[in-house]
Amino acid sequence: MVGKTGSAVRTSMLLVGSLALSSLRSAHCGLDTWERGSWLIPHFARSWHSGSRFVLTDPHFPGDSGSAPGTRVYGITTSTFVLSGDSTHNQAIVHWTGDNSSVILLLTKFVDSNTKSVTDSSLWRSTDYGASYLKINDRLDPKAVLVSLYVCPSNKRKIVLVNAPEVERSIHVSTDEGATFLKFRVPFTSHVVLFHPTMENWILILDENNKLFVSTELGRSWRLLYEGVSEGRFYWTTSKVDSNVELLHMEVQARDGGFRYVTCLISNCSEGFVSYPFPSSIDRSSLLLEGDYVFVQVSKDNMEQYHVSFKHGPFRKMLFPKYSLPKNLHILSIMEGGVFAAARDWGSEGTYSLYTSDWRGERLSLALPNVTGSQGQEDTRSIFVHQVSGLHGVFLANQQQGDATRTLITYNCGRDWHLLEPPPTSHDGEGLQCQPPKCSLHLHLQTAGGAAIAGKIISAATAPGLIVATGNVGSELLDYEHRMYISANGGNTWKEAFDKEHHILLLDHGGALVAVRDTILPVQHLWFSLDDGDTWSQHEFSVTPMHVDGLLSEPGDEALVMTMFGHVSLHSDWELVKVDIRALLPRACMPNDYTAWTLINKV
Repeated sequence: MVGKTGSAVRTSMLLVGSLALSSLRSAHCGLDTWERGSWLIPHFARSWHSGSRFVLTDPHFPGDSGSAPGTRVYGITTSTFVLSGDSTHNQAIVHWTGDNSSVILLLTKFVDSNTKSVTDSSLWRSTDYGASYLKINDRLDPKAVLVSLYVCPSNKRKIVLVNAPEVERSIHVSTDEGATFLKFRVPFTSHVVLFHPTMENWILILDENNKLFVSTELGRSWRLLYEGVSEGRFYWTTSKVDSNVELLHMEVQARDGGFRYVTCLISNCSEGFVSYPFPSSIDRSSLLLEGDYVFVQVSKDNMEQYHVSFKHGPFRKMLFPKYSLPKNLHILSIMEGGVFAAARDWGSEGTYSLYTSDWRGERLSLALPNVTGSQGQEDTRSIFVHQVSGLHGVFLANQQQGDATRTLITYNCGRDWHLLEPPPTSHDGEGLQCQPPKCSLHLHLQTAGGAAIAGKIISAATAPGLIVATGNVGSELLDYEHRMYISANGGNTWKEAFDKEHHILLLDHGGALVAVRDTILPVQHLWFSLDDGDTWSQHEFSVTPMHVDGLLSEPGDEALVMTMFGHVSLHSDWELVKVDIRALLPRACMPNDYTAWTLINKV
């Protein structure tokens, strides 16, 4: 199984499966999922080398009294809405359309912890940016029990809801952000749903028997395409090399029990019209498409071999350095001019080696050995690497050095690595006596992956250069230290923001930061900063303390509205708090409002 992190949702804790090549893609495009006591954070990925960001030089406002208890900041408006009758629901899926739309859809459901089945659900809709919600189950079949929500990536007004198969094999389709729905029965149990990236009415669904169906009418009618398709190993074409939008790439099980890489057009995918780009069988769950590259794995004599095709050219065996015996290969990033990957060497169970490749992805060179990882549930494995979104070639990695784990950064795609510069002072202004190389800053490089983890590290292309992370200053990374640190210049320098872990959102290109304490105790205050975390002000968002389960901001580069999801007690209804800070930034930015910065390559 070949592994990849990335897509619309960027994750830096790379959750991978038991086989070597795996893909880390969001199950719900554009969605965030919460359970009580946990949350997932959206991430994005582009490439900028330098930039500018709005920074308010005087972040204090009339009525702002800093950290005084009960503070209400002038310019921040909050409103609370209770989802009455949903106290038993333990999971929520949220879709916020964005693009100047005020509509939010919220699917809450009860998932049985033993059977993992959904036994009850509610669908809520807001048309005022989350200030209020209306339960709209009556717009669907009254007996419907919804298990999942999918959004068209090329037209987010189009939504598909999947009904629990135990109730009825059907889907509900909306083309107007949930204002109205049409129900269509389907001849299968929906298991995996995949929209086409550009053709907004084209959908693939894999059923529980590994049969792949296609609809070109947004679910109105369906046709069987192929049988024996591996879960998570079918792809719409996205490469510029493929001019035909009908082209489909699949891993399928052949009659002899082996697995093959197959391509076909959805208009005719019968046996006589399919192609086999790789000449022989491949390992199960090993087909991976990323940009212009296709990867497969073949095991021979208990040794794993990896093959790559660039721009659909001939497959070539991937060549690792002499004496390397890699296994469990994971594609961390597709960069201009090559591939950034990780693999575990034979005899090294706990650490990985990082590799960079040539432009074809064929020849790999060692970039960094002994990168740490951890074993997760259901045989998933984590590699502690973070690609800094918005900055080309910038990565953070945790390396095992003897008995210690230390955090390193590269600015040139892994050619050179450096320790992180420690902040000069703590968050309260006390000087830190820390000088590299004996003492430096070390970070926890986990974020939201397959498991919901409060934001250990965050970076976003919409806020280039801004990194928020948890960790500690010292000679090594400590598991029990979770202080919050911020860099505004791509990791060159850092400052300590809090001495405890917080949930943090980056709003308006990073010009506004909002933080809420990550704790098992109920809270009623948030912190905000309008100067890259140099100063923070406190605001009371609720008279009654609540347990915060998740934060969500409006999609878009200039979002200044966010919603907090939580509950007062374990068995209380969900409560949603809308926080609007638009009044804090009442005018358009002028040239003198910006602080420019340039990424410094420490080579």
